[in-house]
Amino acid sequence: MKKLINGLTVVLDMILFIGSNFIRVMRMPPIEVSRSGYGIGGIRRTDVNDALSLYRKLQNGLPLSLPKRFLYFFFGPRLIFAARSGYRQKLSGVGLYYFTQKDIKENTIHQGFTGVSENLRGKGLGTAIRKTALIHFSRSGLSGVSSRVSASNIASIKSNQNLGFKVQDVYFDNEMKKKRYYMVCRFNEKI
Repeated sequence: MKKLINGLTVVLDMILFIGSNFIRVMRMPPIEVSRSGYGIGGIRRTDVNDALSLYRKLQNGLPLSLPKRFLYFFFGPRLIFAARSGYRQKLSGVGLYYFTQKDIKENTIHQGFTGVSENLRGKGLGTAIRKTALIHFSRSGLSGVSSRVSASNIASIKSNQNLGFKVQDVYFDNEMKKKRYYMVCRFNEKI
């Protein structure tokens, strides 16, 4: 009986996550797709699987949760920023966004992940992806972007602060066993 209740809770949480994101995402314009250079723009629907593969590679083989994979499969062009490079426009970086319940209440969107291929790190590409996302979302009727960053990830903290994010909360994540920062960039404060 306990397994059944836990299983139903997981399914209901998944439906709530997808449903609440669906309602918010449908009000937002698609992200413009870039066509040249290290173009940063919306993901093409045909590249969503490549973006999820890049996420998995950069996360040591760990896949995204099923609800997020489902969300990005249907709404990737509105929630995934992609950096492409070279003649063949190879996917070299991604920014994944979604709405948490807190974001829905605060009219913000959550920066779930930003990652860049190993050979392009340290060149500002991750920051450029986040900056492009901030500009897009500031024009989408949202009041800001939230982010959660491990205290040990100094590069991401500094990059977020340079983009206008401010620490709203410091907490210990029991699942990750790490000290984390909850940061928010409010559009009325900086873009």
